[in-house]
Amino acid sequence: MRQTYAANMLDRDAIYPATGKIKKINPYQESVVPFSKDKHFLEENTTAADFLFDRTMRSIETEFDKRSHFLNSAQLSSLEAAVRVMVAMANARADTTVSLSSLDPGVGKTTTYIQFTRNLVSMKEYAAVGILICLPRLDEVRRLVRELGLEPTLFAIKTSSPEVNALSATEIKDAQVVITTHEQVKRVSKRHPSFAEVDSLYYRGQPRKVRIWDEAYAPREVLQLSSDDISNLVSVLRSACPAVAAKLEDLKECLLTAPAGPFEVGEVMSDFAASLMADVRALVGERSANETTFRRLMDLEHSTARKAGDNTAVATLFSWSQVIPEDFAPALVFDASGRVRSTYTALEGNGDLCRLSATPKDYSTVDVHLYKVASSRTAWREQRLELVHYVAGIMKSQPAAKYLVIAHKDVGAKRLKPELERAASGVKFDVLRWGQHQGTNAFADYDHIIVASTFFIPQGAYEALAYASLGLDVSHSLPEGFLSELRQGELADMLLQGVCRGALRGCKDGKAVPSVVHILAATRSRVHELIPRLFPGCKIKLHEVGKPKATLAIKRAIDRCKELIAQSATFIPIADLMDACGISSRSNFNKQVVYKQSYQAYSEAAGLLTVEGQRPGSICGFKVPDFPPLEARDTSFMF
Repeated sequence: MRQTYAANMLDRDAIYPATGKIKKINPYQESVVPFSKDKHFLEENTTAADFLFDRTMRSIETEFDKRSHFLNSAQLSSLEAAVRVMVAMANARADTTVSLSSLDPGVGKTTTYIQFTRNLVSMKEYAAVGILICLPRLDEVRRLVRELGLEPTLFAIKTSSPEVNALSATEIKDAQVVITTHEQVKRVSKRHPSFAEVDSLYYRGQPRKVRIWDEAYAPREVLQLSSDDISNLVSVLRSACPAVAAKLEDLKECLLTAPAGPFEVGEVMSDFAASLMADVRALVGERSANETTFRRLMDLEHSTARKAGDNTAVATLFSWSQVIPEDFAPALVFDASGRVRSTYTALEGNGDLCRLSATPKDYSTVDVHLYKVASSRTAWREQRLELVHYVAGIMKSQPAAKYLVIAHKDVGAKRLKPELERAASGVKFDVLRWGQHQGTNAFADYDHIIVASTFFIPQGAYEALAYASLGLDVSHSLPEGFLSELRQGELADMLLQGVCRGALRGCKDGKAVPSVVHILAATRSRVHELIPRLFPGCKIKLHEVGKPKATLAIKRAIDRCKELIAQSATFIPIADLMDACGISSRSNFNKQVVYKQSYQAYSEAAGLLTVEGQRPGSICGFKVPDFPPLEARDTSFMF
């Protein structure tokens, strides 16, 4: 049965006339506890805070009615919890922490803070209260300006785009509402140890009291530098600044030979004269990528960084820095991925964040099909034809449906559309690339979503993110198991945000709009473990994908892998496998074994990690996980 705010308020208009009493709310002491409607009765002491809360909730309900968007009572209470925090911030009575509202996509987070903003600026009691709304992308800024519908005199925009900024001519200091991007907040904050000192965002000479952050919140930023990055700098500087190039080559050699763990960068550029450093900056500044690398090197100089344990030919050095001051709180973060990402768990554990009640949607109306097939970049590169036809087969099974296919740019997402058009002629579909999958509602009527490729960042990048999210000194070791949890949380974030671009982002009576989700993923990605957490109540069906036949060479390579794993080997040299197969040419061995789907199926099941060689694109062997799966040792596996 549909629940409304008016129903939760016990139909107060039937009890009190429109000009009389309204129910009392307490946005101060209970700003981060679950809603309890029996505590909120007003007697003679109506306050501006009470009216702001009440008017905001009523306008949210009105907006939902227009869209036939109905929530259940638990979800409505989650919205109320977020509104209470915003009311408390407006009255300078919020807890001094960052509050996280992890409402599911499509529940109504944007509508919530839009209606709150409209109501606050319309009340003279809050004329001196400034609002800061931080968004991840420029297109989101444009969309919010349209949906807010405020007079240009009430808002200002601060972004890197003069075109977007021109949507309002009002000065920031004179605008009650400022809309900006995450990057802008980080940029202005870097120049100040305290957010209270960021006077470029002041309103009427004071910091803005209400701070709203939409989507991923990361107060600490990873500083990362690879041996390849240093090589690129050397190639630019070798002729014009040979002394600097030589110093960088020494740094690269030290990085490549050092063990994984803490790494003292030391004085790399300090010995050089200011005039020479000016020449260096001018040279690297001609190429934006090298300029970024040079700035990272300067940030890491004289500091303790950490070499990631990637076990690849490319060594990675990382550290982290605070890019959003700790006194940015109180603030309210809206991020649907808050309930699945371990980065938020780390922030919560440090006391940097407090979770609000946020009841997820009921996904019992959603069918999720999991196909046990490799969908990595390597699989798409070597088995593209088979995977294209597999995706096309899914689409042709229900040709009347409307499909949204999600793939990563590294698997050729741009050319995937014409390939599928040929393979599944007549089926309505579109292709969305990972990286463009957040914040768009353009595919809200697509009832079938196909995740054609999963995407993982390098292990070193996960390691760096783990340290930054924990705020942990890089000279220390990570808590046991946290890196694995974080990796799964990042995959969950990607899947939740991507899949919810389709019709299931809609909500009716607390349930997702009926949809079908198809996910192609290898077993070792553990996607099957994430689905119940991502989509509570959904129906899951696993599909076994037939394993391809293996040639004699592939069988010999796999048998040799199993033999070495049984002997507790930690690394399998590719030369050893070539000898076992009787193949002397590295190129032929790659074509006949390494790049074949049957070998890749075994490699993924065994958890083997490819170790790159010295030459770009070459492979020197495979790293064995500490505890390989049983099937990696079972000689009956596959054959």
